[in-house]
Amino acid sequence: MSNLERRKKEIAVRKVFGATVTDIIIIFIKEYAKMLLFANLIALPLATYLMNRWLLQYAFHTHFPVWVVLLVIVFTFVLVISTVLLQVIDAANRNPAQVVKVK
Repeated sequence: MSNLERRKKEIAVRKVFGATVTDIIIIFIKEYAKMLLFANLIALPLATYLMNRWLLQYAFHTHFPVWVVLLVIVFTFVLVISTVLLQVIDAANRNPAQVVKVK
């Protein structure tokens, strides 16, 4: 069973136990926002360090602006949250009996 199928079954079970679509969306957005924050805290300082080291080999130097890092964080959050939001809404609006049904 793939991760997507398992998560869809999880959403169906939550709906059966009385969760609303909004509750399910909030649960998943919190979960993925925590993962994104953790990933950005690890990846962005490392990427900034490696990029600055790479740029040192050139004769003309420039400073790496902070707004670029913030833009990357915002872009990744928007991209991942919108993707998760579309998938969760699709799964939450399905009939739970059809999702949990054994094939």
